[in-house]
Amino acid sequence: MGYRIDWRGRSCARPSTRNRSGNLFITDPENPDYDEMMALEGEKAAQEANRRMRSFFRGADLLIYDGQYTDQEYRSGRSGWGHSSVGQAIAAAESSGCRRLALVHHDPLRTDAELDDLTRQYAGVRLESGLHVCFAPRRARDRPLIGFF
Repeated sequence: MGYRIDWRGRSCARPSTRNRSGNLFITDPENPDYDEMMALEGEKAAQEANRRMRSFFRGADLLIYDGQYTDQEYRSGRSGWGHSSVGQAIAAAESSGCRRLALVHHDPLRTDAELDDLTRQYAGVRLESGLHVCFAPRRARDRPLIGFF
C-alpha cells in the first residue's frame, strides 16, 4: 500500500512502512516440514511483490521511504519487524531510478545525535547513481524540506 502523486511532470511516491517481502514458507530442506513446491511458490510470490513495489515508485522524483534501522540493527534481530533498513531503502531507490530519497520513520529510540551521525554517513548525492539522500526531520518544524522537491 502507499500512494504516488504525478503532477506537472514531477512525481512523489510514498509506499507504506514496510519490510522487504520475503518467502513465508520453510526454505530449509533439512527441516522436516520443508515442502519444495511451497518454498518455490513462496519465493516467486515474494519476488513478484517486490517487483510490483519497485514498479510503483520507478523513476519517482522523490521517494519517501521507511529507513527505521541501520543495516546492522536489521541483521541483528529486527528483520521481519515490518520496517526497512537505510541500506535497503537506498538500494530500492537506486534500483528503481529515483532521483531523491527522503528517509522517514526513524527508530523512536534513536537520539537526535545518532540521527545526525546517520545523516553525515548517508546523506548527500551518491556518486554511483546520482541519487540524493536525506533524512526527513522528525517534526516538520525541525528541518523543513522546502526546496527539496
